[in-house]
Amino acid sequence: MKRKWIIVLGALVFIVLVARLFVTGVQIEPGSYLMVELSGEFAEGRPSDLVSQLLDDRRSLVDLLDTLDKARHDDRISGAIVRVGALSTGWGQAQEVRTALARLRESGKQVVTFIDGHVFGGNQEYYVASVADRLFVPPSASPLMNGLSAHYLFLGGVWEKADISMEVEQIREYKTFGDMLSRRDMSGAHREMANSILDDVNGQFISAIAEGRSIDPERVRALIDDCPANAEGLVDAGLADGIRFFDEIADELGDGQTAAIVEESDYSSVKRSDLGLGGGDRIAVIHASGIIIPGKEDGRGAFGAEIGAKTLIDAFKQASSDDRVRAIVFRIDSPGGSPDASDEVWKQIQLSRAKKPVVVSLGNVAASGGYYMAAGADRIVTNPATFTGSIGVVLFKPDVSGLLERLGVGSEGLSRGRYSRVLDITKPLDADELGLIRRQMARVYELFLERVASGRQMMRDDVDRVGAGRVWTGQQAVGRGLADELGGLREAVESAARAADIADPDSIDLVYYPPPKGLAETLLSLGGAQARAVIPTALREYLGELTSYAGLTPGIYTLLPGPLSVH
Repeated sequence: MKRKWIIVLGALVFIVLVARLFVTGVQIEPGSYLMVELSGEFAEGRPSDLVSQLLDDRRSLVDLLDTLDKARHDDRISGAIVRVGALSTGWGQAQEVRTALARLRESGKQVVTFIDGHVFGGNQEYYVASVADRLFVPPSASPLMNGLSAHYLFLGGVWEKADISMEVEQIREYKTFGDMLSRRDMSGAHREMANSILDDVNGQFISAIAEGRSIDPERVRALIDDCPANAEGLVDAGLADGIRFFDEIADELGDGQTAAIVEESDYSSVKRSDLGLGGGDRIAVIHASGIIIPGKEDGRGAFGAEIGAKTLIDAFKQASSDDRVRAIVFRIDSPGGSPDASDEVWKQIQLSRAKKPVVVSLGNVAASGGYYMAAGADRIVTNPATFTGSIGVVLFKPDVSGLLERLGVGSEGLSRGRYSRVLDITKPLDADELGLIRRQMARVYELFLERVASGRQMMRDDVDRVGAGRVWTGQQAVGRGLADELGGLREAVESAARAADIADPDSIDLVYYPPPKGLAETLLSLGGAQARAVIPTALREYLGELTSYAGLTPGIYTLLPGPLSVH
């Protein structure tokens, strides 16, 4: 309790200080450079408020994108100095940040990037930094441009050691979430899919660097195989423009005197209206981030987030009934979850579409139940490296009877009804129970195919063919009719504007749903944020997606096939 009061007091002090800044405003000299720090994770969701900034160390992606967009329109800003630290985000978000920097550069602003010396294994960091006019590294730099890899965990051997039998059923060969739970290694289908994803993301990685640095793609591949691992090697290879200490960059940009710098935290006080932006039609942005569950969202735990179907449905109802809102952008960053919850959201999207356009924006991942919801929209916009698709169904149920016997624990079950113990973890499934479950799964899968076929205007058999539980990158999904165009949240907003006949995207005001939590509700969820804070970043990055599934009870799910990451 004492700790919470300290946090509340700190929040009030912070609010007063920031309020003073907003009242007095920030003084920006003509020719100033915006200082941007990139590191860690990017939080999905609405723009951060003062309380969330105190309690969550992740920066908001929409805040960052808005800052870069404002700088693009601000005549006082000559460019940006971007300090790139260790990133632990997905490739979809990394592409959105890189695209926002490219937009800034295309507007005539100079973009200079600097890769921190402590970055090690910096493929993603270099990918983002390579978009700049000039890229610098410190004398101590040792980022490894060593190429991309993917790693998968299989838990089949774990259950054997504990005398647990993990019973798994899955529809279609690429629905490999069950493989992660029951096997010791990759199936042939899993290996084919994993290689296809890695090849596609790697191709995007190579092409972006080649374009950003004006180097032939084959030369980039050769440089990666050579793996320059120090500052001199990066410069000699043409991957960096020079070796500098960070504070020397501002001196160099100032033509003999230090260039004027405006910190990103100060620049956040600049209102869009001050730059002639906004003030026109409204577009609602609804965020869905995390495992999809029935009911209202349960908050964010130590490893992941949950998004409740009722929370999303209420948000769609509010947005679609607001006459000031011309269109809705549904931002999805979810590996799936409950098929029933996904179907409830799908239904609400149909009701909302009858009133105004609904455009989906896919984040790092929008697969299985996440894609199920997306398929109901008018249009789907996806980042090239988003993980999506995974049209399939999986069931898992542990049988712990062997473990109980080894521990000397007796177990007896009483039942009324032939199938009353179908999900009892103290017994294996019998033939009749297995038949019942397979029929249920087939029904869910057929409904999934029907929803996608209807939303994407495809034949059912064509959906089944490109579905099969298979995960695609966003780039692959567009080529197979599962998405409409490549782009991030900004491109989705522009697409929604076109659908709503809004001529000037820069005049749009974005309104975000669900509404922000109050201070008391945020403090009640503090425990999850604290638990996250004490877990080492590297461990979270490696195990986070796996452990985000830990709270799932046995049953039928539309879920991404296990942890899926490319580094």
